[in-house]
Amino acid sequence: MKPMNETNAVNGWNTAREAGPKGILDSKVRFDADGVYIEGTPVILLCSSVFYFRIPRGLWRDRLRKVKEAGYNAIDVYFPWNHHEREPGVWDFSGERDVEAFLKQAADEGLWVVARPGPYICSEWDGGALPAHLFTDRQMRLRDNDPGFLQEVNRWFGRMMPILSRFELGKEGTVIAVQLDNELDFYDCQDPAGYISALRDMALSYGVTVPLFACAGQGDLYMASGHAKGVMPTCNFYPNDREADFEHKVVRYAEVLRSRGYPLCVTETNRSHFLLRRLLSGGAKLLGPYLQASGTDFGFTNAINNWGKPLAFLTSDYDFHGMITPEGGRREEFYEGRLLGGLLRSLGSGLAKAAPVPSFFRVETDLTVSGGMQYVLELDGGGYVIALPNVDQRDGSVQLHHGGQVIPQHSELKLAADRCPLLLYDFPLEQWGGKGRIRYSTAEVAAVRSTERKLTVVFTAEGDSESEIALTVPDAAEVIEGGAEVYGNGQELVLCFRQGVQGSAEIRCQDGRILAVHVLDRHRASRLLEITSGGELLFEAESESEAKSESEAEAGGQEEEAGRASEAVNLSWKKEMIPSGGAGLPQRWLELGDQAKPLEEAGIYRGMAWYGAKRKDAVAKPVLGVLLQDAGDILSVYAEGTYAGTVFPGGGHAYIPLEHPAEVSDLLIRAEIWGHTNFDDSVLPGLRLNSLKGVSHVVTVTQQISLASNWNFQICAPKEAGEPLPAGDPDAESCSIQSWGGWMTTRLPESGIYWKSFTASTDADRWMLHVPGAQCVLRVYVNRQYAGEVVPVVPFVDLTPYVEPGEQTEIALYMQRSYHQMAGRVMLYEGSDVVQWRVAGCQEEQLWQASEDNVGGAAPCELPVRLLPGELAWLQTELPADMAAKCRKVRCEGSGVKLTAFFNGHLVGRLWLEGGGVRPHMTGGGQDVIYLPEPWYREGNNRLSLLVEGIGEDAELRGFTWKTDL
Repeated sequence: MKPMNETNAVNGWNTAREAGPKGILDSKVRFDADGVYIEGTPVILLCSSVFYFRIPRGLWRDRLRKVKEAGYNAIDVYFPWNHHEREPGVWDFSGERDVEAFLKQAADEGLWVVARPGPYICSEWDGGALPAHLFTDRQMRLRDNDPGFLQEVNRWFGRMMPILSRFELGKEGTVIAVQLDNELDFYDCQDPAGYISALRDMALSYGVTVPLFACAGQGDLYMASGHAKGVMPTCNFYPNDREADFEHKVVRYAEVLRSRGYPLCVTETNRSHFLLRRLLSGGAKLLGPYLQASGTDFGFTNAINNWGKPLAFLTSDYDFHGMITPEGGRREEFYEGRLLGGLLRSLGSGLAKAAPVPSFFRVETDLTVSGGMQYVLELDGGGYVIALPNVDQRDGSVQLHHGGQVIPQHSELKLAADRCPLLLYDFPLEQWGGKGRIRYSTAEVAAVRSTERKLTVVFTAEGDSESEIALTVPDAAEVIEGGAEVYGNGQELVLCFRQGVQGSAEIRCQDGRILAVHVLDRHRASRLLEITSGGELLFEAESESEAKSESEAEAGGQEEEAGRASEAVNLSWKKEMIPSGGAGLPQRWLELGDQAKPLEEAGIYRGMAWYGAKRKDAVAKPVLGVLLQDAGDILSVYAEGTYAGTVFPGGGHAYIPLEHPAEVSDLLIRAEIWGHTNFDDSVLPGLRLNSLKGVSHVVTVTQQISLASNWNFQICAPKEAGEPLPAGDPDAESCSIQSWGGWMTTRLPESGIYWKSFTASTDADRWMLHVPGAQCVLRVYVNRQYAGEVVPVVPFVDLTPYVEPGEQTEIALYMQRSYHQMAGRVMLYEGSDVVQWRVAGCQEEQLWQASEDNVGGAAPCELPVRLLPGELAWLQTELPADMAAKCRKVRCEGSGVKLTAFFNGHLVGRLWLEGGGVRPHMTGGGQDVIYLPEPWYREGNNRLSLLVEGIGEDAELRGFTWKTDL
């Protein structure tokens, strides 16, 4: 074995790079067809997302260090535009928003940075980071080559891009690439080439010199990047981890990108290292699992999106069960990262330039022969990596056949479920400073260290499996066994480690050099910290909780992580009831006149708001209910001070019946912006990217007419939307009389017109058709004019423009359906617009001040606390200072209540506890937990204030469980 410069591939690069990329001057970053080059050295980027805006500033360094300790060498980070421009033209890059401090810490920790400044980021963040004031310009084409939008983006890039330029690798930081927009192929961009080119030119004009890229969310490289010159397309893959043929897709994209001169960079994917290994085996050069470091949506930063059926509200707990919990705990995937990182460092540039080629092995197995088994990675400098992903949900075994050789020879190669070992074949030890070859191994390399006299190689395998390492060592003189069975002699050796055996073997060579081979089980190998210069293995000390049986691992999605203690804490609570509708909260009214406005048009972009209005009717007819139009996100209605109900219409319409008809004069509507959508979807108005919140119209309904019977019906030819009904269609002479949806036929699809007439009330000025439960095509005509189409998720059509008070009005509904589709029910609402509008907004700073102002008037109380529907109260307690050492997360127990939680001035979570019959679909993380970050504790007592709202019947907040350990 020839001597070489000392290397240690456990925790860092070789000793010339052990400090990571920090401080390297005159850097050159290239993304070429065969790989990623940083300062001329090819690397695989193992990249964890770390979002400074979801982690308290006092914990940024902790999370960065944990990512590095998990074996990662890079992070990707979004920069949300609306996090820094909270009001038009008002910028904030200080305190918790100090991106320069974050970038400096990343550089200090030796992590490369992939920067993603948008302008749109998605990320389940309010509006995808687009400032809500942009949405008030209804002519602006967001995320497109639109001059108005690009002018706005230029204001953001003018603030953000100079910072990224200053913190590029080789300057003051470690930024190695900048992403433009995000997953544009999911969006109906009319000119992707023009748009991405414009963003590119802006970035360059502000001094960015590192490579630029644009990621494809569903594989359309052109729609994502426009193939703009100088912008690299990348891929975001979110497959089923066990998709058997997934590697074929990966290899195909790698080939397409290689033909364009780029490597395959997977900038987002699932969090399992099982999948990351499969991506690596398919030729990916950047592995970017999304949300390995979980976080929290503090403040009013949550989003809504289409993860429900069809509407979902994102929880404040932002946790997809990556390797680091929101409060900083390590999950088992953390240690899987260490193993993968160890492999990447051990194989270095040879793996970084490797390319997948068709496998020359015949695979014999009782498992599915997955796509990964049909390729091998050809390493630069010689040798191969064999990937063996087990996509079945059971353990199995495999044999590899090639040229008369069978692998393994003396043992069984077992594959555990959800494992993808990456095994060496025909690998020259010269790459590690030795002589000879690894003919094959059935254990995976985890760490390597080479010194003047000794090459130490650590392999890892499942604890209950057998392992073989077959070696050719030309000048081997002696083998000292340490648990291995040795087959062969002289130069050709096979080290066999039987089931459950962890051991070693030393091969002493004639020139005095030593080849030391160690085999560890996965658990032990993932705790390996260092190979000393003498070849000793040093391990991380395990905490008592980690030493417990792995059968106590976390129950996915339930937050009861192994080793995490919880307890009930006795605290004194105080309660202060808030007057009906929240009148006791800060309200600075803005007069709107006789027309309501969406909140954004009134300058309210986040938080809570109140609308006040009066009924228009001169005749005091009793009000049956209140109809909200174009309404979102959460609206609670109070008629004459009496709570009527809470709805979340997703930007559509909602009818709230009053329990008892009343002569209503005053209305109060409390609105809460849960969040602007982070993902454009046409299924609901509130899921369009430029959707507005609050209400545009409110009608006091004075008559509700069921249109269930005595419809004229006539079969007709299919009709398209938009055109009026032609003369003679419908024809009263050739019709039958049917109940609504009652006509039946075997001719499919059924196509016909239902029509009837009504006389509009003289004292009404609004008419709305409601067809709940309809699943078929329904087009509405009023006096033969096309009025609109009933959409199943928003089954309302406004008839007002076509109706005259006191006049007879004909309604016709064209229906096209298959036999099984439901026609729903048909209702007609009559009423009047509400007038004399005013609105007031309230953000987290004002709410926290209100909670402080209410402390003096609060009365002691005990849990449980019960509220009537529509009631609001402050519930407050003081946490003693010593709880900072033990309390990180609070689990809330109750039902039918919505909570807005403040901790020492920070809005730390918004919860809507299940129960009471009224709640949207909640997704994204724990639905009942509040995180209390240690940096936000202060000396002395600490105030936890909860704004609690009763929503459903029997609303109750029963108690809390305090998490006392990470």
